[in-house]
Amino acid sequence: MWPTADNDRILVEAVDRDQTGVLTCRDPETGAERWHVDVGAARWLPRAPGETTDGPRSPMRLAWLITTGQGLAVACRHRSRSRPTGTGDPFRTEVVAFDPGNGESRWSFVTSRLDQHHADEDTLYVSHQQPFDAPTEIRAFELSSGRTRWTYRTQGETTELLGLNSTTFAVADGVVCVSGATGLFVLDRATGALRWHARHPDQFGPATPVIARNTILVPRSDSQTKEGGLWRFRAPDGERLPTIEPQPAAMRLHLVDPSLYLLSETATLSLPLDSLT
Repeated sequence: MWPTADNDRILVEAVDRDQTGVLTCRDPETGAERWHVDVGAARWLPRAPGETTDGPRSPMRLAWLITTGQGLAVACRHRSRSRPTGTGDPFRTEVVAFDPGNGESRWSFVTSRLDQHHADEDTLYVSHQQPFDAPTEIRAFELSSGRTRWTYRTQGETTELLGLNSTTFAVADGVVCVSGATGLFVLDRATGALRWHARHPDQFGPATPVIARNTILVPRSDSQTKEGGLWRFRAPDGERLPTIEPQPAAMRLHLVDPSLYLLSETATLSLPLDSLT
């Protein structure tokens, strides 16, 4: 995991031979340790410099760490071995929101498998499975308290659209767009209610969408011709707009208003949003 830094602190994880992490908060000017958390401990518990963990440790490390506008940091710790040793659920994954100043946990959420996440100004969105082989759920948490705002349980068509380990999020304009291996579906940001869904014909691999000016833009990679394009949908109702093609295959989208940048292994293109929305 890459370090996370700002003017007040540096958060960095070191991993030992047992594939177990220790998250340390350091002074950005002197490098002196302020506190640390043993990621493999049973509980998320900040300790003073030099203080060691009591009790058993499990091989766990951080999958990701973000800072938010709520004055919190959010981390996801998970098993670092497919056949773990130690104690507890072998598929245990925990999301912990903590105060970056002292490392103290504010709230946490435990599940079997957590796929992807997205955070905006006041909400954390995750896709997860509990138990491990259950259908995927999309859950929205209030960042400040950890309160569940809503949960959407995939079923039928929306379960098929996600596939395995391929969920990506885009959140804007009052909607949450969840994209998977063979399609996407759109939820109401306030309630989690399903608004609409669409399947990607002849798509290979997951496509990461962006939302701009009430339009969802999705990179298209044809599994037969290997050609690329750009699907367009109206965010509120799913109305499909004419596809923009041809474009590079296997491209990533990067939005910097007033332009959309298309990045691939062979080219970088810029398209004006006025022509797309």
